[in-house]
This record gives sequence, structure tokens and C-alpha cells, in this order.
Amino acid sequence: MPVALLVGQAPSAMARDLDIDFSSENGQVTAALAALGFAVVPNPYSSLLSVESTRKSDIRFRNGQLGGGRRLQSDRPLYFEGYVAFQNYAPEYSSVDGASDDSADVRWTSFSSTLGVGWEFPLLEGLVLRPTLDVALGRITSSADVSDDNEDVTDYIAGDGMYAGGYGGALTLDYKYRAVDKEIDLILRTTAMRLVPLGDFSDVDVSANVATTAGVARLRRPIRGWSQFGGPVRSVYEASYAAYTGDQGEVLDIPWLARVGVGLEFETGHLARYAPSRTRVMFRVVSGDNGFTALTFGAGISF
Repeated sequence: MPVALLVGQAPSAMARDLDIDFSSENGQVTAALAALGFAVVPNPYSSLLSVESTRKSDIRFRNGQLGGGRRLQSDRPLYFEGYVAFQNYAPEYSSVDGASDDSADVRWTSFSSTLGVGWEFPLLEGLVLRPTLDVALGRITSSADVSDDNEDVTDYIAGDGMYAGGYGGALTLDYKYRAVDKEIDLILRTTAMRLVPLGDFSDVDVSANVATTAGVARLRRPIRGWSQFGGPVRSVYEASYAAYTGDQGEVLDIPWLARVGVGLEFETGHLARYAPSRTRVMFRVVSGDNGFTALTFGAGISF
């Protein structure tokens, strides 16, 4: 169950292929659904993403996700995953022709949950193939500050907010190697989901197709002569890559992110009855398209 924090600078918020017109209801709903894709798609490598910009013409975006997946019984292949997420998205409120208005200050806040059920098929020793079916539910609200004399700017999500639903699936290759002197985890996951508006916005004929392909490699090694909490301390080395090939990558202009990181892992299972068996702290360097760079600090727990 990883948790991480990322702060950096993002490129322009205008979608590249979606041609979103923020002055229309269809455009705003599409943008909100696409951005929500970062929250509802389960993330196998880092569960809190925060991207913010100091440039006036850019987006402000924060996204956090907490969750994980496991078998409920080690001798059964049935697999469950669950995630909860929050998001804060302040888009550049402009039309498709690039005209913007300084009097529009719009911030959309969303909360969502994603549940999945899958089945693990063993392929080789330590390697499983895991198809998963996922459903998601989210709610988006707005704290719009638009001047009354601006008739060209309307926040259609303001008021009662908007509910969104999603469905889709994932396919994961998960490899684990365990030995006394080292542990290796390799995960490759591709996820695709479709998000649609619900409730009062169900008659808006738009949707968002969000897709992410991500891989993570992690190596753990015990540090000689160092123990803490009554157990060994392990060094952790990690590399990951995520390609946002769906609408969420386009609306935020973040097509991919790569991370490398180092950290420490402690055995904490004996500290309390329901304590996680291991706790991990990580420092990561992140890079992305258009010169995006960031530093992250995070933590992960295992049960």
C-alpha cells in the first residue's frame, strides 16, 4: 500500500487531441472526467501524485490515492483490490481557440473509490498473471469564483456537483523472488476504464476513456549489521515508468512519468497486533515529457 508525494512543474493544460472547449458544458464534463482518471485507475507504484505550477497559464493539479490489493486467503487465487482517492484540479479556463479570462477562478475537487476483483493464474515459480475487473464511483464539486459581468464563462459543475461512474479492467504480470540476501519485485500492469457522468449529468453525451500502462522494478537487500524494531533493515532500490495513453494524459498534457528511487524498509509486524508487517520510506526523482522534473518522498506498508 504505497503512499508518495510529488511536487513539480507541469506544462500547458490545453488538451492536445481532445479539443476541449471549457466554455461548453460538454467540454467541462469531459475535462473533469478525464482528470478523474488519474484518481480512479489503480496505481501499482505510487499512490499520491501532486503536480503544481507557478505559471499563470498552467494548470494546478493535485491527486492522491491510497489502497492496494491482495488475496484474502493465500491458498486461493481470488484477488481483491480497493483504492480511495482525492483530487484537486484547477484548469486553465479557456476555450478551444485559446482565449482565456482572468476573472475565472475555478477549482474542481473530487473524491472517488475503485474496487476490483481478479483471479491469479500461476505461470512460473513466483510469476502470476492477474486479470482484474474494476468499477469506480466518484463525485466532483466546484468552488468557482467567476465575476458576474463575465457572460462567456459558466461553471456547469458548480452547485450540486457531478457524480461519475467507471468500469473497466486490468491485466497484470506480477513476479516475486525471495531469498535471504535479496528480494525482487517486478510488476507490469495495463489498465483501461471508461468514465461517464451520472445523475443530473447523465444526459450529457460525453465520456472519458482513461488508460495507463505501468511497470515497476524493486530490489531489497538487508543491510549488514543494522537492525531496527527487532528486525533487519533493508535497502530498497526502485525504478518505474507509467504511460498515460488515455484521455487523462491528454487533458493534463502528461503523457508519461518515470521514477527512480532509493529507500529503507523496516520490519514492523511485531510492534502491534494489526501493525503492517513491513514499512518502507522512499525518496524518488521523477521526470516526464516537456522537461518535467520533480522530487518525491513517500512511504509504503505491507501486510
